[in-house]
Amino acid sequence: MSTRQAQCVFDNSSLANFKQWAQFISASWAAAGWVQTADTGQVNWGTIPSVPSGANAIVYEIWRMADALQSTSPIFMRVEYGQNSASSGPNLRFVVGTATDGAGTVQNGTPTIQCTTIVGSSGSSNFFECDFCWLSGLSSNSFALLMWRTHGSNGAPRFFCVERGKDANGNEIGDYTTVMFWAFTGMYMVEIPKPGTGSVTPGENTYMPAIASWAQASGAWGGGIVVSPVFPIHMGAINNPMSLVAVGKGADFAEGSQASGTLYGATRNYLATKAATGNFQSVLPQSANFCLLMRYD
Repeated sequence: MSTRQAQCVFDNSSLANFKQWAQFISASWAAAGWVQTADTGQVNWGTIPSVPSGANAIVYEIWRMADALQSTSPIFMRVEYGQNSASSGPNLRFVVGTATDGAGTVQNGTPTIQCTTIVGSSGSSNFFECDFCWLSGLSSNSFALLMWRTHGSNGAPRFFCVERGKDANGNEIGDYTTVMFWAFTGMYMVEIPKPGTGSVTPGENTYMPAIASWAQASGAWGGGIVVSPVFPIHMGAINNPMSLVAVGKGADFAEGSQASGTLYGATRNYLATKAATGNFQSVLPQSANFCLLMRYD
């Protein structure tokens, strides 16, 4: 497991500021072992002349996994960087699938996942924590991204995760890949099956399947704290839990704190966030009294 952290602006009022947050994300894909494709039309950060102009204007990159499963279970990702509909606010969108057409279109995958922020610029002198982690120890390209965690507004923090399926021992398998997006405006979780074994169902799951009591304010029990992994739903069935994300009770974790627990027989470290907690109306069972635990070790 490996991590990256940066302090990024939430601002597109200048090209330098746009590139500052966007290139942190772009460099993270390469750090996690993803490979940029030769698709035409992609942004060149060295020659881009200006910030994309107008509401929802974007530039894009196309990346692919390069792990041992890529040859039989390919994963491609289109990342869009740009403007939201508010004043000089950043915009971030994704499409994940199993192929591209060579001209910037990802095929056999999700609809455009709107990680769109909904507030305007916070200026060029304010910086907010951004975190990225990936499962390097498993020779994997699975990752989780948490942007602008410390912003303070529900309209800014955004979480995005792509993780291959797991067997009963936590080893990565090529049967499916989970794509998950989380924000105040809602969440989206879908499994992309291995080519030839099924098709993506858009909006397959707009909840975060987890095991928790909505009635209890705390998960403290027996000298520890109970948390729940998140369970992918593939082909209509609950599958082995994800490694990159878990769910805890908000009362048990300070914002930005870290905690460890055991999953698949090994100790894992997690970063807790309650930024934009309104999204946890999307946790099963429904309650806003939860926090996201993002793998961070």
